Amino acid sequence: MKNLLLLIASLLLVLLYSCNGDDESGIGSQAFTVTSIDGSSQKGPYLIGSTITIFELESDLIPTGRSFAEEITDNLGSFKIENLELASSLVEIRANGFYFNEVRNENSAAQLSLTALSDLQEKESINVNILSTLEKRRTEYLINAGQTFAAAKAEALSNVLNIFEIDISSTDPAELLDISKDGNGNAALLAISTIIQSYGSVADVSELISAISNDIEKDGTLDDASICTKLINNANLLNLAQIRSNLEAWFVAEGNSTAVVPDFEKFVNGFKINTPCSASSSISYPENGTHGKNILNPTNFNFQKDIYSMRAILEPGTSLKVKIYGNNWAYSIGQVETGWTPGDWNSTEYSREFTNNREGDLDFQIRFVSPLPGGPSSDNVFIEVFENGAATPSWTNTIIIGGIETRVVYEDFGNFGDNILAGNISGPNNPMDGADFSASLSAEIPEGYYIDVILTGHVWRFPDQIQNQGWAYELLDATTNSFKFTSAQSGSVDFEIILFPPCDNMDAELSVEIFENGSATADYSYSERIEAFFINDFPPDGAFGENILHEGIFYFFAGQHSMTVQSPQDIQVVLKGTGWSLPNPIQGDGWTVEAYDNASSSQKFIYDGDTEGDLLINLDPSSSGTNQIEVDIYEGCVNEPTISNVITVEG
Repeated sequence: MKNLLLLIASLLLVLLYSCNGDDESGIGSQAFTVTSIDGSSQKGPYLIGSTITIFELESDLIPTGRSFAEEITDNLGSFKIENLELASSLVEIRANGFYFNEVRNENSAAQLSLTALSDLQEKESINVNILSTLEKRRTEYLINAGQTFAAAKAEALSNVLNIFEIDISSTDPAELLDISKDGNGNAALLAISTIIQSYGSVADVSELISAISNDIEKDGTLDDASICTKLINNANLLNLAQIRSNLEAWFVAEGNSTAVVPDFEKFVNGFKINTPCSASSSISYPENGTHGKNILNPTNFNFQKDIYSMRAILEPGTSLKVKIYGNNWAYSIGQVETGWTPGDWNSTEYSREFTNNREGDLDFQIRFVSPLPGGPSSDNVFIEVFENGAATPSWTNTIIIGGIETRVVYEDFGNFGDNILAGNISGPNNPMDGADFSASLSAEIPEGYYIDVILTGHVWRFPDQIQNQGWAYELLDATTNSFKFTSAQSGSVDFEIILFPPCDNMDAELSVEIFENGSATADYSYSERIEAFFINDFPPDGAFGENILHEGIFYFFAGQHSMTVQSPQDIQVVLKGTGWSLPNPIQGDGWTVEAYDNASSSQKFIYDGDTEGDLLINLDPSSSGTNQIEVDIYEGCVNEPTISNVITVEG
């Protein structure tokens, strides 16, 4: 009889656990058989060999203690659940393993655990992902508060989506979503997966998931501002086009030719636009570094001549460029493993750019010094910081260096030629341009400085079109052609001045006086005689024969010859004696011919310097009985011949 009672009890127990109907709470069923359900685990897709563990739950979500392990069978995260006898249709599924990081386009460096709660009734597939993990604690809380499983799941998912400003009227449960399929729910899953991932490590991802889950558990809203900032920072770093390309290539390479990467970009961009989260730069600038006070810390702006750090801490995915302007800083060559790559020196701006060559903690030694020779003088260093590929500076800082005596700098040359203020006047830059030549009033003016310059003399003038950078000017005395120039800005100032030698008995002196910061007496002064240097060409031959002005020819045969010159200035030639004549009419160009002067036995020829001069002249000593002619050449506006030749004519 006892054995019969035990047999009847066993049969009743089997019948009880074979029942597939729902209980009155609406949560799960009393006994459930899994014939076959496919699934996938995705952060990005989990890799082959990762594990899937199914934890059996009672209808009230209490674990029974039984679990069943499966293995992911490909690099698409695929797994299959078959032939399980469960206490109810409710389970927790946990994925653990390495996964494809869609942001960095590489496999994860460590294993990540994701989880999902699911009611397996009427399910043909089930997935484990970021959304199913984020909603889990909130779902459990709501069920414990009396909601049904389905209602709790729907509300928890909506709470998670709201964090990311995603409003989808209806979507599948989180465990049915798939990043390789089209649709708004799938796009939302991928968008949130990429934001959570961004450029963080697996530990960062796990920590962020846990922080969000804990924060929303009781009220369904994200209240921690630091988590909110982390999310928008992550989103701002994403290269959405690259992520799409990475995933599409991965699916093709792994044999999933039907995969469709959903339109996740719209949800990432919507979050960036609509979130109330306040972003930070994701780059920090500590107050100090290995070499001392950090020149990149925005609160540090007073320094001395000494060694300091240029330090920044870059989160994964960030980038940084720093541009330093100034002639009073330097760095040691050969610094290694600093994280910084120095660019080329810009000698025009007195600047250099530094870019990061890795992420993490970057530190570089910088030295502030007195202004270096040959450049501007200042006690300031100007810094521009470009974060994450910004085209314009993300922020700037002006550093003041104590213990530096600033000075005005006068370079030898300005934009227009020799710098008058440096006493550098050597003549025209190109003698073939003529007697007039350009020079500069050029200076580098430190902050808080100004200078007055007085130019006096009849050897300078303004150009036809004034070229002025940073000067004000006024006439002091017209009779001496004296003007005062006053610098009207700091930094580079320059002015074009035309210098020319006088062509009469005017004074050829240029007087320069420089007064710095309102000094009563000139700090610098000098006078310079302005003389032009020309290249006058008297070629050996002209259009009519040998050139009688060529210095290297002293003997000529009677007959037709040339008097030819190429010069940027006026030339006068005086022939003395007899033995030459001109055709009638005169043949040639560029010359003005005066009448023969019987009193001085000479004739003057004038060339105006505009075109090449060439004149036909006949040499005939038999008509005068002499065979020598004196040739005097006057170049420019001089009173004495610059060249004197005596040529002999043979009949």
